[in-house]
Amino acid sequence: MEKISLTTEQLDALRELGNIGAGNGATALSQLLGRKVYISISRLQFMDLNDVAPTEFINDSNSIGIAFVLKMLGMLKGWILV
Repeated sequence: MEKISLTTEQLDALRELGNIGAGNGATALSQLLGRKVYISISRLQFMDLNDVAPTEFINDSNSIGIAFVLKMLGMLKGWILV
C-alpha cells in the first residue's frame, strides 16, 4: 500500500465523518434496544483493503474504502466492522 499523506484538516474531516456515522449508528442501536448506547472514536488508521476484507468483496483494486471497527461492551460484547 502506498503511503497516504493527509493534512490536519483532512484528518479532522475523516474523524468527523466517523463521529457522525458512529453517532447515527449508536442512535439507531439505542432505539432498537431501548437502552442508552455510548460511543467513543479512538483513532484513525490507514490499512490496505486486502488486509481488512476478503478479496471477493473488492470489485475494483483502484477504489478507496472507509471502514469503522466498533467495539461493543456491556451485556453483548464483540466487534463490528462497518
